[in-house]
Amino acid sequence: MHANDEEVFIWSCLSGKIEVAKWLCSLCDEYYIKIENNEIVNYGIKNMYDNFLDKKRRLFLIIRKLENNNNKKSLKSTFEKY
Repeated sequence: MHANDEEVFIWSCLSGKIEVAKWLCSLCDEYYIKIENNEIVNYGIKNMYDNFLDKKRRLFLIIRKLENNNNKKSLKSTFEKY
């Protein structure tokens, strides 16, 4: 359900699939929608920004670890192989 950065929930809201969006909200407390006149007028994902920052922090720590493991090699030269 949380795959691909909440793609299914976002798609259902953008395409007006109210029943799908409601169902997803019932499964996940982090999802919310506001419906007026049988249209989704607002939707969101609580803590999405925090989750993004957590991913960014993990990536930063991985890069630091790679840099430390490569001692004198630069990170750029490590990725140039791929």
